[in-house]
Amino acid sequence: MVRRSAAVIGVAGVGVAGVLAGAVLAAGGSASAATPCGGTTASPAPSASGTVEPTGFPTATATATATASATATATSTATASPSASSSGLPLPVLPIGGQGQGTTTATPTGTATASPTPSGLTLAITPAVVTKGKPATASGKATAGCTVDLWAYTRPGTTYQRVKSVTAASNGAFSFTIYPAGNTRAFVRGAGTKDSPTDSVDVREVVSIKASKLGTRSYRFAGGIGPAGLQTITVYRVAGSSLVKVGSVASDSTGAWQLDHTFGGTGTFTFYAVGTKTENNAAGTSPRISVTIS
Repeated sequence: MVRRSAAVIGVAGVGVAGVLAGAVLAAGGSASAATPCGGTTASPAPSASGTVEPTGFPTATATATATASATATATSTATASPSASSSGLPLPVLPIGGQGQGTTTATPTGTATASPTPSGLTLAITPAVVTKGKPATASGKATAGCTVDLWAYTRPGTTYQRVKSVTAASNGAFSFTIYPAGNTRAFVRGAGTKDSPTDSVDVREVVSIKASKLGTRSYRFAGGIGPAGLQTITVYRVAGSSLVKVGSVASDSTGAWQLDHTFGGTGTFTFYAVGTKTENNAAGTSPRISVTIS
């Protein structure tokens, strides 16, 4: 049996090995992809290689010119159908599938790993309630090295805007420190994955209180509330485990308020003021003050 090499059986000067290489690249070869936030990447796809050796030719001394074609996929069968004339015994023309059909089996290299659908980003804001001017932390998980954008709105607004960006750490963790002026809702966004669910933080109003004497057992309680004015302020007196309402008053447009009250008795008592919960802010509470009524 005479073995014909792949270099002899060629197409326009390109050997079968070259045709196989082109087919392997067309079938996928090895590849890389950008890492999405919250997802994973696939290992390189398998590549294939092999040679074609037509068999079943009679023993002969001959000079032949042959044509052939070959294809290969991850597992493939390549066929060669030579035809020629010679000064010796003629080489038979073998039909595809007939005796003498050459075969090759591609041996995959590397490991193929399915790429799951990106799981998305996570976000949690803590604490759930802060006082205006105090920080909250928005944190979560993404893919290491991923750029994460924080989108949020603060009441009375309702349109999300990109606030800031951060790069996830090597363990995928990220965090933002925010100082919201009003109730705020937010989510995070990254390339190649779905947005995180939203989370929110409520922001208490800032309320202040002081007391001044106007006359016998008559006192004025005054202070401010922010970030918005025109709020209802209620002053309470602490009586053991109970609260006694002293009175309520509306702040002006700047947030300033004052409440005058005359008491029926004397003594030292603790007082504080409470704002009103709105859709823009949580109700704020002033510090407690001690006042001696006389």
